[in-house]
Amino acid sequence: MKNKNAIFFFLLILIISFPVAINYKVLLFGEKVQGEVLGSKFFQGRGKMSNYFRTIVSYEVNDVKYEMYSIKNADYYKGERLTLKYNPDNPSESIIFDVFNIALQPTTSISIFLIVIWIAAFFSIKEAKQDDLKERWLNPNG
Repeated sequence: MKNKNAIFFFLLILIISFPVAINYKVLLFGEKVQGEVLGSKFFQGRGKMSNYFRTIVSYEVNDVKYEMYSIKNADYYKGERLTLKYNPDNPSESIIFDVFNIALQPTTSISIFLIVIWIAAFFSIKEAKQDDLKERWLNPNG
């Protein structure tokens, strides 16, 4: 039983770490730089619910200016200073370095979906096995 619980928690940690794994180079090996919010850009989708905006952040690495977009609908004020992490091998690859932006990456919704499926499947199988064992014990002749 302990082994099954260890497998459960190991896979749960793997699923939770999925959004971090997507940006692992920048998050683990990236260098910090200060960026400044320039403003926001509105994007219009096909329907009313698909409209969104993204904050534009400017930062400088080795006297070269770069711009990046935040995640959808992240609300920052013009002129606000943000900490970014960028890939030293490719400075145009960057991410806003705060819990909000890392947690709300598009891959996080995939992780949440996988967590729900994993927990439901694990406990359903566990429950089914326990019911099967009770049935065998109460009715040994089948």
